[in-house]
Amino acid sequence: INYFSVGSHEGIRLLLADSVDFGAADRPFTRDERARARCGPIELPTVVGAVAVAYRLPGLAQPLRLDADVLADIFSGRIQRWDDAALRALNPGVALPALPIVVVRRARSTGTSALFARYLASSARWRADSALTAASAQVEGNEGVTAAIGAQTGAIGVVEFTYAKQAGLDVAALRNASGAYVAPSPAAIGAAAEELLTSASIDTALGAVGARAAPAYPAVALTRISADAALGDELRAAHFLAFARWALSDGAAVAAELGYAPLPARIADDQRRRLDLLRPGRCPATRAP
Repeated sequence: INYFSVGSHEGIRLLLADSVDFGAADRPFTRDERARARCGPIELPTVVGAVAVAYRLPGLAQPLRLDADVLADIFSGRIQRWDDAALRALNPGVALPALPIVVVRRARSTGTSALFARYLASSARWRADSALTAASAQVEGNEGVTAAIGAQTGAIGVVEFTYAKQAGLDVAALRNASGAYVAPSPAAIGAAAEELLTSASIDTALGAVGARAAPAYPAVALTRISADAALGDELRAAHFLAFARWALSDGAAVAAELGYAPLPARIADDQRRRLDLLRPGRCPATRAP
């Protein structure tokens, strides 16, 4: 299996163009994309990740605490300095530097930005997810955002948590629906997944926001592997099915080392049953449950 980190949108486009055997995405297919797949896509959730707010502010003794209101103001340009009174109010006792805030924006909207926009929507100050991305931006992908943040003191941006973790960037503790400030971790991501994800909602869920449990991180996303439901020829189908089953079992444990959380057990069992119904080279007569 060759993996190319090109983003959810491009991965889905390549799959629908028959340029790849399967892809991965952190957003579900749109209705139009589903209609373009020959046999309809199978979208198999594998692990749960987090969308993190990463930043570079050397010298802080603890993670920043941020909420949707302050983040909406930062990404909209209303808050432009790290020592702003609103940031100091959320972080008492933290010596915030007198530096300008450098917002790193991706060049296009992605599943990551769409999910985080849902978290920001809890603030009346938020208007649209366009403030997270910009057509004029040159930064592509999670890798690009992560590198740009790491290269600029005072920078902040939205990335998938595992990229920030691997790059050694600091990430903020975000306010969840109960008022607790929670930093992303496999345990905090798993707590949100257990609270909010269900077998009924998993197919169309972009992710989960609004967790109320005290230890739950408030912006978690699903990572899916996607393929045409006919799976192509038997040899490639066998490889895909073996990988998919591994991803739902041993792979989930490996992913935890990278900052992801396994699917809740009840949901992982449902996905295994979906795989058992697939037949290489044949369009399913009915939608797998």
